[in-house]
Amino acid sequence: MDILEASTLQREGVRHHRAGDLAEAMRCYRTALKVDPDNAQAWHTMGLLATETGRFQGAMKLMTRSLEIQPDNPECLGDLGNVLLHVGRPSEAEEVLRLSLRLRPNSSVVTLDLGAALAMQGQYEPAISAFHKCLERDPNNRLAYVYIGLLDLECGRIDRAEAMAREAVKRKLDDWLAHYNLGTFLLLTERFSEGWQELEWRLRREGYVHPRWAPDWDGSSLRGKTILLLPEQGLGDTIQTLRYAPLLRQRGARVLFHCPEPLRALVAESGLVDEFIGEGQIMPKLDCQAMLFSLPMHFGTTLQSIPAKTPYLRVPPSRMEKWRKRLIRRKGVKVGLVWAGNPDHKNDRNRSMSLWDLKPLLRMQGIQYFSLQKGPAAVQLRECREAEDVVDLGRDLKDFADTAAAIQNLDLVITVDTSVAHLAGALGKPTWVMLPRLPDWRWMIGRAESPWYPSLRLWRQTKRGDWGTLTSSVADELAKRNSIRR
Repeated sequence: MDILEASTLQREGVRHHRAGDLAEAMRCYRTALKVDPDNAQAWHTMGLLATETGRFQGAMKLMTRSLEIQPDNPECLGDLGNVLLHVGRPSEAEEVLRLSLRLRPNSSVVTLDLGAALAMQGQYEPAISAFHKCLERDPNNRLAYVYIGLLDLECGRIDRAEAMAREAVKRKLDDWLAHYNLGTFLLLTERFSEGWQELEWRLRREGYVHPRWAPDWDGSSLRGKTILLLPEQGLGDTIQTLRYAPLLRQRGARVLFHCPEPLRALVAESGLVDEFIGEGQIMPKLDCQAMLFSLPMHFGTTLQSIPAKTPYLRVPPSRMEKWRKRLIRRKGVKVGLVWAGNPDHKNDRNRSMSLWDLKPLLRMQGIQYFSLQKGPAAVQLRECREAEDVVDLGRDLKDFADTAAAIQNLDLVITVDTSVAHLAGALGKPTWVMLPRLPDWRWMIGRAESPWYPSLRLWRQTKRGDWGTLTSSVADELAKRNSIRR
């Protein structure tokens, strides 16, 4: 086998790659590299394959090797820049992307990624300029419109942000992301009626399999009918929208719920639905179904008509007593803490902080902190010296009924935007939620209170990424309320 054969294998790998046969594509690339280890294109295309399967660290190594052989390849430079964005290294991405653009200045894709790199570093105006250049080269690039709108919103230019969102919809009439982005913008700015309609476009997104157990409910009479509720997003989203289940029952419906297992015990105790449907269970006769986030639209929810009566979740008495016995002996003001969400969440980099960001709180006397943190961030309890007196409850929280019982035995919960914020709010527990500069739509803009959860107080960053100033303000208020010197 010679170099020519290696080149043939490389082309064959690309053919399989485009056809979606990734295993065969990888075999071809590897065989080509055995014959010709300096085949820069094979290293590059293997990096692209790694990117597609989410192996970004591997993709970086493969593309770097390709560039060692062929350093002036603008395509590989652009792709490496994109990978660096995925792993949260925007300054390095910017450098690589600028090199790519010097070699290929008219690339709209690389220009878009450069804008993203600048935005991630807080360079908003240069980022907006890059996105506009992208639109000059590709007038229908939906992501450029989305990003410009988000950055205008971040900079307080609400009218301009809305104009960009609407322009995206105008140019891409059948594009789900343009409509969905407009919907979230409208909800963020408290225009619910149009916002819910636009949010329905989420069900048309590419690759989304809409479960079809029965016809979708169209808002018509439910008297004597059976409806199945289907969760579609995170557990916090599910908690938020379950408030609509009793309203369906008030309309005469029998309500079934395809319940995520971590919520089952809590929802069962709360009596929100008539029956649970588990995985693999034979589906009973249904008249209709509804995705949970379609319910606000069907009920015509406005800012004034949000069903905000809490608590609508109840803790099983046995769990309540178990956690009461465990926590009652602890002295001081009892405060639960959550500083990070699910790292797989698309906006986790902005909404989560590290435990070290909570130092202004952790240094206070007279407060007994309890960690409700789950997931990878919980390990920080063992690494942060200021957290040595924090009681770790996370390892013993088996499901949301446990978490709810622990919360009910605390005086206050302080959390970032996670499912715990929704859980505590649905329980009616006093809760302070720390939000990024540009929050999720449900927290809206500028409000210190939540119309969804009356017991919540919202704390907002004044500068993107600045958790230090925010947590210092929270600590000041906590000290003031409890007559504690900081």
